Amino acid sequence: MRLHKNLRKIALQIRYRWLDWVLSFRTKNKLFTVPLIEGDIRPHGTSRPILFAACDSGYFRKYGHAFIGSMATHAPGYPLRLHVYNPTEDDRVVLGNLTGRSDALDFSWTCENVDLSRLNQELRGIYYYSMRFVRMAEHMKGAGTCCFCLDVDALAVQDLATTLESLVQLDIAFFSRFEKFGGNTKLLAGTLFVNCNERATPFMESVASQIQRFIGHGKLLEKFDQQVIYDKFKETSGAFPDLKFEHLGMPVIDTNFTDGGIIWYPKGQSKNVSRYMGMQEKYELFFKELIRD
Repeated sequence: MRLHKNLRKIALQIRYRWLDWVLSFRTKNKLFTVPLIEGDIRPHGTSRPILFAACDSGYFRKYGHAFIGSMATHAPGYPLRLHVYNPTEDDRVVLGNLTGRSDALDFSWTCENVDLSRLNQELRGIYYYSMRFVRMAEHMKGAGTCCFCLDVDALAVQDLATTLESLVQLDIAFFSRFEKFGGNTKLLAGTLFVNCNERATPFMESVASQIQRFIGHGKLLEKFDQQVIYDKFKETSGAFPDLKFEHLGMPVIDTNFTDGGIIWYPKGQSKNVSRYMGMQEKYELFFKELIRD
């Protein structure tokens, strides 16, 4: 089983390297036009990091409400920015009602309307989780500050202030898995912190550019967002030996839902664990209170 997985990882890496080389000769005849971002990208006048997540309409309703509720509870006053793919009219009403309604949350949202009808569910998912880093880069540029990207099914379960204050002292941080085999398994992409400085900003811009280049040519590869982030991180580390990087392990990113964790980060079927689902329900209720305020 492990041999099969490793062979699959090698095949994905070879395909990625091959396409990266091929696409360097293609500047025209793109198959897909990345839609423009819509909505409010606000300038932010402090060094506080943006908390950022992206999801489609279905994930917004299933996980986004609890995500927002948990961030409002444990990161009050920090800017929270959400990007939604193909929001419904009901989503727009909910997001609009939340914007500017509570002192506990500096919230705004953006969206894009994109036709993915020709793609199967797996390829749509690749678009969603990869394209978020293009949108993250746009939010960072518009706000002029650093950004902490999380999966929308993550939950803040303890105060985030100390964690966020420590992150701004770094250049780049993420939950690393450098010991794993394969360039597309070296990190959890939805844990990415990027500062706004001469070392980290070019890193983020290069990640976004590479992802947009692949998507523009209709190339959607499994886990290629992780491959891109890891490759660009290695390049940046090589260019800046004094790069300030930190692994976001326990207690910041907790994949086991312990009492000591700060951000509960579900993986795969762990979203169905009763402990996680109970906490999700708690923050969904808080989200409803935010909208009613």
